[in-house]
Amino acid sequence: MRRFILALRLASAALALGCAEAPPAEAVVISTDDGSGNTTAPPDNPGWHDMARLSNATAVYLGNRLMITANHVISNVGNSPVTFTDGREFNSSVGSDLVLTNPPALQIPSTTADLKMFRLAADPGLPALQIDTASPTSGAKVMMIGAGRDREPNEIGWSISSTNVWTQTPLPFANARGFAVDSNSSHMRWGTNLVVSGNTVSNGNTATFATRFDSTGNPFEAQAVSGDSGGGVFRPVDGRWELVGIMDTVQAAATGQPNGTAVFGEQSLSADLSQYRDQIESILNRPERLWQNQTNHFDVDHSGPANARDVLLLINHLQNGGARSLSGAPSASDPLLDVNGDGSFNILDLSQLINALGGNTANPAVSMSQNSSLVPEPSTGVLALLGILSAALVRRVMIARRKR
Repeated sequence: MRRFILALRLASAALALGCAEAPPAEAVVISTDDGSGNTTAPPDNPGWHDMARLSNATAVYLGNRLMITANHVISNVGNSPVTFTDGREFNSSVGSDLVLTNPPALQIPSTTADLKMFRLAADPGLPALQIDTASPTSGAKVMMIGAGRDREPNEIGWSISSTNVWTQTPLPFANARGFAVDSNSSHMRWGTNLVVSGNTVSNGNTATFATRFDSTGNPFEAQAVSGDSGGGVFRPVDGRWELVGIMDTVQAAATGQPNGTAVFGEQSLSADLSQYRDQIESILNRPERLWQNQTNHFDVDHSGPANARDVLLLINHLQNGGARSLSGAPSASDPLLDVNGDGSFNILDLSQLINALGGNTANPAVSMSQNSSLVPEPSTGVLALLGILSAALVRRVMIARRKR
């Protein structure tokens, strides 16, 4: 019987779940035949064309130029491109990263979840996905799609000692079986599985549900190992597919499981999007920020990269016009003042820009290139001076308010 493995990249730092580690999920592997199948849209396609590669993992297109992925995939999406399954590549909008927060009702200690949304610089022309309104229950069938490492063609076995040492062993004598992962090759793949439990918490920061990789039963059994973080998990609801999860971490079959393997008994933990649906929908339904640069939020003068001149522009506008709501549409020559995209212009926009320049001067999207004839890349001294100027401006604004 054919089986399918989705393998997710094993990242470093992870918390223990039960007796096993829960490393961030990454790559896709399939156990069907020699492991090379399921690389085109499945017959009952839930959202194959909405899937894209991002860095070494996966992201899912939601609609309104917005993508979602696991936050641990990349700390700052910046201008990293995404590549969809049809081969088209789109840049992401610099400064559009938005990490989702955990609703208080979940009582998760971490404020932020391992989920991130970001906006594409251009519209890919894809339909919006429907997000499930309810958590999947035990026994629910799901389809998992992700981009990651392929598996080696042959099933292998291990013996596990009483001290949790894994030794590769011929299959008839093995007490653990699975597949090794090829670290040099990857494809977008799909597979299916059954939910075994909901209401779990992955790495102490995200509401998740679990699927288990079993050796019998499901013909396209899917499991996460080294490579699919950010991949989509879909569930059929009333005759249509809805996005129910984002692949996040894996729980090893037993302590000591070797890296770069997919082993029967292992579990995939996927973020339960029904718990974050209201938050996601509110972001999707926000109107376009006309006064915010959608290609690079920090590029106020729309010259390309952000630099000290953008900061000086904001300071000048605050001094001359003060904080204000931004209405109407800007002309082609107007500076795009709404750095943080809240529909107004104030000291918070200036503060966000200074923080971006101060923390990301190596990123060409937020610094001036060395051969620029306008303003040199802002040095530490320049940024310190701008910080002093902005602090002085804040004091001036506060004094003016007290005088009123």
